[in-house]
Amino acid sequence: MALFIANALKHRCLQSARICCFNNALNCLKSTRFVSNRCLQTQLLKRKSKINLFHSATEVSKFSIVENVATLRSFHTTRVNRIPAFVAFILRPLGNIIAVIVGRRIRNWWRNLPPDKRQAFKKWVIANKLRLTLYLSAFISLAYVYYHSHVEETPLTKRKRFVIFSPQQFNELAEYEHKMYLTQFNERLLPVNHPDCKRVEKVANRLLKANLDIKEIYEKKWSITVVNAPEIKNAFVLPSGRIFVFTGILNITSNDDQLGNVIAHEMSHAILGHGAELLSRAQFFEVFAICAIGLLWAIVPFDASAAFMTWFFRKIMDIAVHLPYNRQLEQEADVVGLQIAAKACFDIREAVVFWRKMSLKDKVEIEAMFGTTETPNIEFLSSHPSHETRAENIESLLPVFLQLREKCNCPKLPLLDPRDRFEQQKKEFERKLKEKTAKIIELSIPKRPPGV
Repeated sequence: MALFIANALKHRCLQSARICCFNNALNCLKSTRFVSNRCLQTQLLKRKSKINLFHSATEVSKFSIVENVATLRSFHTTRVNRIPAFVAFILRPLGNIIAVIVGRRIRNWWRNLPPDKRQAFKKWVIANKLRLTLYLSAFISLAYVYYHSHVEETPLTKRKRFVIFSPQQFNELAEYEHKMYLTQFNERLLPVNHPDCKRVEKVANRLLKANLDIKEIYEKKWSITVVNAPEIKNAFVLPSGRIFVFTGILNITSNDDQLGNVIAHEMSHAILGHGAELLSRAQFFEVFAICAIGLLWAIVPFDASAAFMTWFFRKIMDIAVHLPYNRQLEQEADVVGLQIAAKACFDIREAVVFWRKMSLKDKVEIEAMFGTTETPNIEFLSSHPSHETRAENIESLLPVFLQLREKCNCPKLPLLDPRDRFEQQKKEFERKLKEKTAKIIELSIPKRPPGV
């Protein structure tokens, strides 16, 4: 039954993902600047700007302020009151504690209340139900007004979203996080003259120089840090533009085209401001979650039961509210990442190859651990779409962005499609992966002699 539900959810998620990606891509194509004007504007900016965007592999670029690029301001009908960013990190734990304490006290108060006073309280509630309804309506109305006064447009895709943090506030948090990562990986940071650093620097510079028409490019402190961690196959970009790449992802990207698509996807998260959006949305829902938790602790008679119900409620919130939204933002970053990579003349077909390769790698590792690749689909429990889903979504978008690549006067792509090449080399790649992940050495035993 669980497998049936998982497969059904996967099918629904895949359909919604395709629709979301197609809508975003088509909305971009409707803009007259998306294809011709943006490429022309980028070419003009390239001619005017002769600077190298990264002077070294870890230095901050020097072009934070550029002429003729205005700061993007969101339009609001009411005054926007941004909350301090640190409040977001203390709201959940502090709110949970307060909700539990208040809810538990209400429960104990009601339990110790004499029957006559309970009856009197019920009568008071009935007599004042109109006033209580007005109070509740006022709270919901204030929440509605607050939400809509903090709605802004996402850069590039023009999607409406709720954000309570200013870019400056979130960049301060990102810079603090950047220092934490530098301290954490201090012993494993590669020097700026290392070939891996040079490779990432070249790819990142190529992406930035081809997308100088994007205003948000100038608002970030772009830098590169390469971490010598072959076991970590990951790369990420902080909201402030700090790029972290682990050697594990460099080892699995067969060429710069694949690496360019990976970094373009991560850069798009920073350009689109997904970090502030996710945290803002989580904090908005957290207010209602805290009220619900307080109510649970007030009406559930036992602490153990209330604790279990709280845990269960949190899981339902994650599965039904937060994780689907995370996957939606990942799909949006895939779309914008393809745009960024296509304008930089990378072979965006390699993005499909990369995700198919990652999917095959996961299957081999699962087979090595469990002896089978037949595992239930649990994409609905993940903050990211599955590798197979991403490969299918990106492949469905290739015609749109291959057209963009052509209009940016990029060199023609090789006639041999890398997707076909990967299918031809798939068995050899799988064999090598199995050799790397093998944990058991089978010993050869001679045939049993007669009579033994």
